[in-house]
Amino acid sequence: MNKAIKALENMGYKILTKAKKTASGPDLHVQKDDMIFRVEVKKARLIKRSMAIHPVEPLRRHDDLIAIIFPSGYVLIEPMKDHLKSCAESGSRSFFGVY
Repeated sequence: MNKAIKALENMGYKILTKAKKTASGPDLHVQKDDMIFRVEVKKARLIKRSMAIHPVEPLRRHDDLIAIIFPSGYVLIEPMKDHLKSCAESGSRSFFGVY
């Protein structure tokens, strides 16, 4: 989560709240200009020769952004709508070539 926070701060977002590990709801609330965004943070895991992430829970599908943290330290931040369009029918998503 710290890598996602650092990446968001580098992009000009101000961190408002950070959820505890056991809390339900968005992982982060961030602000840029006058807009407040909800961010879901997911960690990618290595499966054979690709990276995959767990499906987004149904209650979190209306969050604004998703931050995906890869084992190499790379952080992908994108709108949740774009992420959901790229997901399989099961809700999971695979990445090839980004480690």
